[in-house]
Amino acid sequence: MTWCVFKDSIRSMQSLLDNCGIKTRCIYGEVELNDRITIINEFKNGRFEVLITNPHTLAESVSLHSACHDAVYFEYSYNLVHLLQSKDRIHRLGLPENQYTQYFFMQDLFEYDGKEFSIDEKVYNRLMEKEKIMLDAIDNNELGEVTTSEEDLDLIFGKLFH
Repeated sequence: MTWCVFKDSIRSMQSLLDNCGIKTRCIYGEVELNDRITIINEFKNGRFEVLITNPHTLAESVSLHSACHDAVYFEYSYNLVHLLQSKDRIHRLGLPENQYTQYFFMQDLFEYDGKEFSIDEKVYNRLMEKEKIMLDAIDNNELGEVTTSEEDLDLIFGKLFH
């Protein structure tokens, strides 16, 4: 399973994988509900190898945990809910204790001012911090401090402009 954010990325990824001989199908906002159901059933039955989608479209009502245990995040947003919903598509309660589930997060590196920089890495790290705050709140009844959007942007881009 491959997760993207933008439909152009979804289509580009499909074209790239198809050109490599990897059978793919896509689900995004423009795909009709009946077609989505057909594609999901075909994926579960192994009729193609990679499902490419986004968490905005493939939300809570879809469970793929019996057919898929690997996810590649080509793109991911800064929204923790999107990440958790996408993870939940392939990892659910009730799986065997020894069932592996793997998540791979793609990260582009850029050079800025003579140094390597990855916006993806910064976003990923911030998502992991947000997840920890959420889990602490649930498991330990601890409410953590939450940053504003401006503070979040400073966490990601601050070193570039200071």
